[in-house]
Amino acid sequence: MPRVELRSEESRDGLMVRVLVLILIGMAAATGIAGAELVRLGYDDGSAEDAIWMDGLRGHAVLYDAPCENWTLSGVEILGKLAPEPRSEMLIVEIWDRNLSLLSRATDRARSYFSDNLTWSVVDIPDTTVSGSFLISVYEFAGVYVGVDNSSRYQRSALTARNPNRILPWDLENRSYNQTNWMIRALGSSPAPRISLEMKRERASQASPAEIRVMALDEDDNLLRAALYIIDNSSHEIVWSEMKALEGGRADLEFSWPAAVRQISLDGSYYGPVFAANELRVPENVSHLLAFSVPAILEGRENLTLFVQAYFGQDGRFNALIDSYGRAYYLSSDLVERTMPGGNYSQFVMENISLVPGESRIGFLKMRLPANTEEEAVEFAGPVLLAGSAQEGYGLRLEETAARSGEYIILAEVQDLAFNVVGMAGDEMARVA
Repeated sequence: MPRVELRSEESRDGLMVRVLVLILIGMAAATGIAGAELVRLGYDDGSAEDAIWMDGLRGHAVLYDAPCENWTLSGVEILGKLAPEPRSEMLIVEIWDRNLSLLSRATDRARSYFSDNLTWSVVDIPDTTVSGSFLISVYEFAGVYVGVDNSSRYQRSALTARNPNRILPWDLENRSYNQTNWMIRALGSSPAPRISLEMKRERASQASPAEIRVMALDEDDNLLRAALYIIDNSSHEIVWSEMKALEGGRADLEFSWPAAVRQISLDGSYYGPVFAANELRVPENVSHLLAFSVPAILEGRENLTLFVQAYFGQDGRFNALIDSYGRAYYLSSDLVERTMPGGNYSQFVMENISLVPGESRIGFLKMRLPANTEEEAVEFAGPVLLAGSAQEGYGLRLEETAARSGEYIILAEVQDLAFNVVGMAGDEMARVA
């Protein structure tokens, strides 16, 4: 299976740990503004395949990179449970800098945080300023089992010891280094952006789009991107989104919405609206082929379900289906020719493409702004059963159709390099006649 790296050098998604931040856009619409107080960083997928306790000397440690300079680390989240016959009640959490020097320490009884069941607990630590690389080391003195995740591609877990502080050789029996991920997360903060939103033209049509102005200020000058979401006020579905790259500490942006809805089409049928966004992360030489992306699920043989990203060109053609590890399940002939010129596409399909017409199904992400806590925010359009051939993109297209008459909520969102996300809903709605 071919691997494809679509992210540009400017994208930090492939360099930093996976960010475990839930953007509560429902709260943003209800209150007018929402900002992330604490950012949670982690390498795990939230599901433990195992749990391990150490002897009395060694500790579980995870290496992190601060998302920005002078990031304030305030807590450590640990998935753990008490050992059946703990050798010690003591739990120590230490923060080391890149030179393994102690920055901060928290000491408590393990029973204050853990029980007989594997659960997440947050250990508060004195606010600690970190820049660059830092280590979180947990010493449970054979009293706590710490959760292990086997699915991550990141290799940041280590064994450590104190007095003197040091990283130990990896010598855990039956546990390989590249498949062992301690479920220990970092919680911290930095100054979040401030944003404002102004509706400059509320009436929207294809000939005369709605116009929205978004302004952002960030005191530590590390703005990353801005997004605008258009939400149907009757169905609460997100029908349109647009992303723009940012840098520095100030931004004054103009967005427009031509009263359109993005949907997936297949053989005359439409599925959506789908959560499609213009891509900012792809190399310039293929940007026209990978102009939009839609999160999706791929259903294959033996009821196997995979989370993937579907990419479409500026012309709406389906050009790629790729998972978070860069494994490609589909590449179009245009994309193969651009990245591997001179090859035989029919041969490439036989050797590399795993989609099977009449068997493979793809469900495309739909998102809505929940009206209450009972309403689901995420569902999938379809899944659609693929037909046709790889050469024809199985007949899939991303298309823009006219939005129905009514009112539409405007939601702006700004993110900085420290993973702060701030959202704001407009006081006025866009209107389609």
